[in-house]
Amino acid sequence: MRLKQLHMQNFGPYRDEQVDFEAFDTTPLFLISGKTGAGKTTIFDAMVFALYGTTTGGERTGNEMRANFASPEESTSVTLSFTHGGRDYLIKRSPAQLLTKKRGDGLTNVPAKVSLKIFADGAEVDELTKVQTVTDRIDSLLQLDANQFRQMVLLPQGKFRQFLDANSDVKADLLRHLFGTDLYLRWQTSIQTAAKKQSRALDAKQARLETLSSQFEYGEHAPSETANLADKIDLMTAQLAEQTEALNALQTQSKQAKTRYDQANAAFQSGSALAQAYQRLHQATSVLAELDQQADQLAQASKRLNDLQWAHEWQPISDQIVKAQADRQNLVQQVDVAQKALTQVQKQLEQAQAQQQDLQAQAPAIKLTEQQLSKLADTKIQLQKLADLRVAYQQAQTTQKQLSETAAQALKTCQGLQTKLTDTQQALNELAKVDQTAQLSELETLTAGLSATARTWQQSRKRLADVQTQLTQARAQEDSVHAKAIAADVAYQQLHDQSLTNQIAALVGQLSANAPCPVCGSLDHPHPATVAAGQAVTPEALKQADAKRTAASSALAQAEADSARLNQQLLQLTRDVDDNAQMIQTQAGDLAQADAETTLNVLRRRLIDLRSAQKQWLTQTDTLRQQAETLTTQVNAAQTQVDDTKAQVQAQAVQLAGVKAQVEAAEHGLKDPNLSLADLNTQAANLQQQLTTYEQATTANAEMLQQSNQTLTRLTTSIQDHNAQIESLKAAETTAQTRLDQALQAHGEISAADFNALLQASGEIAGLQAKIEAAKTQRGQQLALKTSAEKQIGNQLEPDLEALTQTRTQAELANTQATQIVASAQHALTQAQSLVTTIQQEYSENQAALQENIALQNLAAVVNGTNSQRLSLERYVLRTYLQQVLVVANKRLEGLSDGRYQLALHQEPGSYKNDSGLEIDVYDDQVGETRSVHTLSGGESFIAALALALALGEVIQEQAGGVSIDALFIDEGFGSLDQNSLDTALEALESIEGQSRMIGIISHVESLQTGIPDQLRVTPTGAGDSHIDVVHLGE
Repeated sequence: MRLKQLHMQNFGPYRDEQVDFEAFDTTPLFLISGKTGAGKTTIFDAMVFALYGTTTGGERTGNEMRANFASPEESTSVTLSFTHGGRDYLIKRSPAQLLTKKRGDGLTNVPAKVSLKIFADGAEVDELTKVQTVTDRIDSLLQLDANQFRQMVLLPQGKFRQFLDANSDVKADLLRHLFGTDLYLRWQTSIQTAAKKQSRALDAKQARLETLSSQFEYGEHAPSETANLADKIDLMTAQLAEQTEALNALQTQSKQAKTRYDQANAAFQSGSALAQAYQRLHQATSVLAELDQQADQLAQASKRLNDLQWAHEWQPISDQIVKAQADRQNLVQQVDVAQKALTQVQKQLEQAQAQQQDLQAQAPAIKLTEQQLSKLADTKIQLQKLADLRVAYQQAQTTQKQLSETAAQALKTCQGLQTKLTDTQQALNELAKVDQTAQLSELETLTAGLSATARTWQQSRKRLADVQTQLTQARAQEDSVHAKAIAADVAYQQLHDQSLTNQIAALVGQLSANAPCPVCGSLDHPHPATVAAGQAVTPEALKQADAKRTAASSALAQAEADSARLNQQLLQLTRDVDDNAQMIQTQAGDLAQADAETTLNVLRRRLIDLRSAQKQWLTQTDTLRQQAETLTTQVNAAQTQVDDTKAQVQAQAVQLAGVKAQVEAAEHGLKDPNLSLADLNTQAANLQQQLTTYEQATTANAEMLQQSNQTLTRLTTSIQDHNAQIESLKAAETTAQTRLDQALQAHGEISAADFNALLQASGEIAGLQAKIEAAKTQRGQQLALKTSAEKQIGNQLEPDLEALTQTRTQAELANTQATQIVASAQHALTQAQSLVTTIQQEYSENQAALQENIALQNLAAVVNGTNSQRLSLERYVLRTYLQQVLVVANKRLEGLSDGRYQLALHQEPGSYKNDSGLEIDVYDDQVGETRSVHTLSGGESFIAALALALALGEVIQEQAGGVSIDALFIDEGFGSLDQNSLDTALEALESIEGQSRMIGIISHVESLQTGIPDQLRVTPTGAGDSHIDVVHLGE
């Protein structure tokens, strides 16, 4: 991929600027220079936005990059042309933005747009306009996502210098993002979490087992405090065996108690049955005696029942006679009432006939009244129409006035809204002049570039403090060990001297005349030493003292080495802290303060203030834009209302004239213009009342005639029917009375009074029947009971039931107690067996799970770096990727350093996990040794970091499918270099310039503006926008 041209319209600080990358084809190394905040990095933002729709930092969307000075009529877009695979491509992308409507007034939200045109041999062969289609084609062409494109094309040089100096944890953060090793990290975390979760579960199970074992009743087999769970389970098993044996004995005793109870209960049941038979015998004999005494009463009751039943049989005949008499009397009364009503109806009929003749005489006059009423109805229609027209005319006048007032108010409202819209648009224009987006973008870029340096600086300061503490402790330890070494040496010398003194004393004591001295060999001993033997010193004691002296000397040497090592680390960390602080100050440029910490604090505070101010600015801008859009809509609506009301006023005027003409025509058509509708209604009401009265009278008379005739007929028929029924009832009454008299004579000549008395006492029948039947039933039952009891008793004597009851109660109590004891023992044994079974099962399961947990814990320890190399699984994978990057980097570094330097992974594990696995050393061919990359000078560090950054890009490019991106932008990182290091860096860049790759350096360092002749200069205009100039100093 080779870049051709970049065109930015209202993007960031650029109003309408174009970058021609083809201008640097012959001199591919060029400088992008300008003040901080001018918009240097925005050029690369525009490239990434055109290709992917995002910016380089990924923190702001395309619509947030819209220039704040752009008016609603000016759209934002970025156009990028490039060559790839023998074809030319032109991509144009616009963010979502708020623009003026093409039709009508007001603003509208315009969605994001993109267009990708493809050319072959200078002719357009295809154009893609859908966002997803363009995204897929770019991904297919470049085989890179936005993040990978940034890493390959934009090198934040300071970050790679920090990458060299950072510990393994910091390196892992960057490499994880680039190589996508999150999966291995998730595996580590997942395995670690699973191991912890399983451990917690095992602990919970073990605690549960301890709790369960504490619930067991051991009895005499109580375990000791040190007994383990397996021993406790054995004790539980022994206790269960004893409990089972005891339960068997209790069950035997319970069976014996049950047998005794069954025997006592059988004797009691037999005695109870015999006692009940004696009781039934006595009771039946007593009841039969009482029944014999009541025999006369039962005979009288029987005769009384017979008379009552006979009277009850003849009661229907008696009732028939009484009913016939009552019905006949009732009919006589009804005939009398009907006769009187008949006379009254005849009189009403005569009156109705006379009234009918009067009404027929009034018929001609009523006909004349109907004709007058018809004429009045026609006149009323004309008067009503005239009244309606006059009301319509008044309403039209009122509507005309209201519409005129509404039109005036709508015009006034429209003018007011237009004034507010003008004021709002003016406020938007004024607000655009104080936009700080460019300043915020540059400050964010600066702080983002400083973040890694600041983090490394803080870590170095912390490590420096830690090393200072360690050094103080090491020196104190060294002093202590030194004192111990001196003491051990003195102790050894004293023992050694005492040993020699003792040997001399022994030798002196052994000297003999003419015998050679064991020291000098002389036969003469003129002055033997006068030495007194002291405390005896054994060879073992002397050997132990010598060993202590040697050990103390070794400890002193180790302590001295530790102090020297820590002192060397202190010096290196001090240089690192100073270098990082200087790098912070240099990168901060004009914003640098008295020290690095103050600079960082000022930058953070300024970034917070700028973000707050920009957030407030964006809020105000959005509010004003929304107000402008709302006001535009309201103005359009108000103008429409003005036009509508004007048209309504004109239409109403025409309608008013038409109604007025109709009123005049209606007044002209009346014969009597002075006649009012009220007078006409009064006349019509009077005539109508006369007609209504006549009609009502006629209707009432007809109804009266009809009703009177019908009533006369009904009453005549009713009287005839009632007279016939009276005669029939007389005959039936006579027949029934004759039958009843004959029955009374036949039943003992009973009088009518006695018969009626029997009828009145008919309610006694049921009671007498029940009494007689109950006496018969009771006698039969008692006789049966007596016979049954005598048969059951036979020759047996009456039993002693109280003694039998007491014997059974005692046996039942003994049986119940025995049963309860067995049940309690059985329940205790069942619970204990269940508890032991649960404990044994869970103990067995826990043992198996414990073995699994040991394996899982070991796996978790290995994959998370708890091993001799302090390498986690992900760190191991990242180390493999980093080794590939170093292989590629060394090919470039060999040429850049004339074969002097080679990068290599540090082989020894660090003291901690965070400094193990990804540490980088440098092999110096001039001295033939490997040393830390921290020892490289500024220029050497730049070369190493450049080689590393280029290699990282190549490896990513290779993983992405081998796509070639013939452009490289290096963002800052030069301000921290001295002049010699800067010269070295430029020479390194020039050495790769000829490798068919365009290199752009983004920097504000002034010395680069004279050292690099080909430049893109970004110059702020002072009005919120910036201008780009192409400069070739050699021309």
